Amino acid sequence: MVHVSEIYGELNWMKVDQRANYFKCILMYRCINKLAPEYLVQNIHDRMKSHGYGTRLHDTINIRVGRSRTNWGKRTFQNSGAYLWNQLPAQVKNSPNIHIFKKNAQSPHQTGSNSA
Repeated sequence: MVHVSEIYGELNWMKVDQRANYFKCILMYRCINKLAPEYLVQNIHDRMKSHGYGTRLHDTINIRVGRSRTNWGKRTFQNSGAYLWNQLPAQVKNSPNIHIFKKNAQSPHQTGSNSA
């Protein structure tokens, strides 16, 4: 008997939660680059624009994660997408176009199953 995770590895497939996180990161990329519908773009806030201070992370695009009192609020696209986006390395976030972003973010380690 072969374990299902071995088959996923052989086929280069992502697990369901990794795949969901991957597509959430793609949608975040589209929102940040204004390639998504306006109703999604308007809810994404850059951390640098929120305070304007030049911090150590000013070269990378980090999204402000909203505060939520409930787990339901933490699972919204705005919060979980921002959390996942902030976990990505700078070279993935700064991809020049969507095709390169998809290729770079497809690594299993980039969009792993986090608690988001």
